[in-house]
Amino acid sequence: MKPLSTLLHIVSAFCLTAGVSLADQKPAEIVESEFHKKIEPLLQDYCYDCHGDGAKKGDLTLDDFADTSALLEDRKIWLRIWENLRTEMMPPPKKKSQPTPDERKELVSWIEKRIFGLDPENPDPGRVTIRRMNREEFQNTIGDVVGVPFNANDNFPPDDTGFGFDTIGDVLTISPLLMEKYLNAAEEIAVMALPLDAGKPKPIEIDAGNFRDRGGSQTARFMEANIEQTVGAKRRLDAGGRYALEISYSLESEKGRPKGQTAKWRIFVDGKQLHEIEIDSDKMRRDQFVVNLELTKGEHQFEFSIVPGEKGEGDGTAGVRISKFRLNRLGAEGSWNLYPESYQRIFVNGLPPDGKDQKAAYMREIVESFALRAFRRPPRKRMVDQLTALALAKSREEGAKFVDGVRLAVTATLTSPSFIFRSEVQAEPDNPSKVVPIDEYALASRLSYFLWSSAPDVGLLDLAAKGKLRENLRGQVDRMLADEKADRMVENFVGQWLQARDLSGLSIDVRRILRERDRRKAERVFNRGTRRDMKIETEEFFQHVLVKNRPILELLNANYSFLNENLAGFYGVSGVKGNEFRKVEFDETVRGRGGLLGQGTFLIVTSQSTRTSPVKRGLFVLDNILGTPAPVSYTHLTLPTIYSV
Repeated sequence: MKPLSTLLHIVSAFCLTAGVSLADQKPAEIVESEFHKKIEPLLQDYCYDCHGDGAKKGDLTLDDFADTSALLEDRKIWLRIWENLRTEMMPPPKKKSQPTPDERKELVSWIEKRIFGLDPENPDPGRVTIRRMNREEFQNTIGDVVGVPFNANDNFPPDDTGFGFDTIGDVLTISPLLMEKYLNAAEEIAVMALPLDAGKPKPIEIDAGNFRDRGGSQTARFMEANIEQTVGAKRRLDAGGRYALEISYSLESEKGRPKGQTAKWRIFVDGKQLHEIEIDSDKMRRDQFVVNLELTKGEHQFEFSIVPGEKGEGDGTAGVRISKFRLNRLGAEGSWNLYPESYQRIFVNGLPPDGKDQKAAYMREIVESFALRAFRRPPRKRMVDQLTALALAKSREEGAKFVDGVRLAVTATLTSPSFIFRSEVQAEPDNPSKVVPIDEYALASRLSYFLWSSAPDVGLLDLAAKGKLRENLRGQVDRMLADEKADRMVENFVGQWLQARDLSGLSIDVRRILRERDRRKAERVFNRGTRRDMKIETEEFFQHVLVKNRPILELLNANYSFLNENLAGFYGVSGVKGNEFRKVEFDETVRGRGGLLGQGTFLIVTSQSTRTSPVKRGLFVLDNILGTPAPVSYTHLTLPTIYSV
């Protein structure tokens, strides 16, 4: 199935049913009668010149069958006819005799209904493959459900692809090695989500090199006593309260040992002087300054300043070297707001209670809540019982804590097939021939992984639980497309459909392409930044067409694109300033840049390293844009002729 030619159909129908019955087949004699009365005359008028009456162009003949039933039963023949009629490839455009739009529509509709038995009102989506999450989906799901970053690309092998995409369920298999990696990943994620030191306030440390003056050249690594200067650093506190400020420093000299040099070194917090230390080149020492202070939640400015005094005698200069700057929050041990977000997501009602029975009930609540989000549907009671029992047994071991049991339950949940695979529940598992709409949870999951490459959020799951997702489908799609997570779908789809993912790694001989002998000059014109901008241009353009619901043909014939100053300069488009991408409409002076086929992404991925390739480019258009690949048996004969035009 090719993306562009079927995109609208997929978007509108991909998530409505799990399977529906085929249209009732008409008796063979009625189909034959319709064929002779309605279809055969059209084939004789428009097709038999090349594919009948002794003609056999393209190795296809329509009147060389023993009888009509034999012709009607040859679905391969009818599939070729249907594809060529639907794409208007046949009859050839140069042929004067062409079917009218109504005649073409009648032919296509008759083939779909009578030959293939399709019912437009009840389309048959075929079997539903149990789909394993690919690396991208796994990584996003962990981030959205658990709340911790996980690099799946570093931990899992590349996914297999089918038809150029890594979302095809039939090729997303699982091996013993991959299963072992899932187990290791689940243990690592559980520790990241529920860290061993959770609840303990973490000190805020600022490196001396991060204290800088306004020019950015002077730091607190060594502040000379003979130069008036101020260096500062900002830090944001997540919580207000009482803090201990600890500063370790040394008064020393550099490039010599002057005598009698003095200065004042001052410490400021939010513009208020906190302390002042006398610098005397005759009294060098190491020391520490500790003070308790009240700080509010939010951003704070910490500064050091030097006010020179006596210049002294001799070479070099005295000064201050900062070795440690640390803020420790006081009296916050065990405070709930010190626990990371991932911890708070899993412990849905705060820290555990004290009683044994209360702990058991809370453990079950935690397990059920987490499994609901991880499995994308309410977990089975038996599964909850097993996970809860496993977690409680772990937490009651000698020396173990309640959180140790929760950590084990999280690990087990993340290695469950219900998490790794996007399975769907059949409403009538004992009646496989019965076709029914998918349930609302499966609908939420399909929708979310299609648009967000991740698990459904709380809004989708709540609507699914109430059975109201279908009736609010349009509004949810609009909401999801407006969310920044929709960028994932754009990046993944465009990256694979138009091969934009490969753009940064493609070999391009810049000097030969630009006809510039000096490599440095050539790379100033075309470099990694230019490639990155080309990729962003294509993604922004596709997202605009998608979100603004523009006509699908605008992907090809638009008179605009999305450019920043760098890319506009490379294209020779004037009037674009700044690094931000914005919509730029082209006038008569700029031809051929509108639409996907004029963008650098498409032009580069369909070229050789030293030149353009009409054959490669034409084949890409047929396969990826039009969805009508050239017949394999004729490719070596027809491509040079087709693409030399």
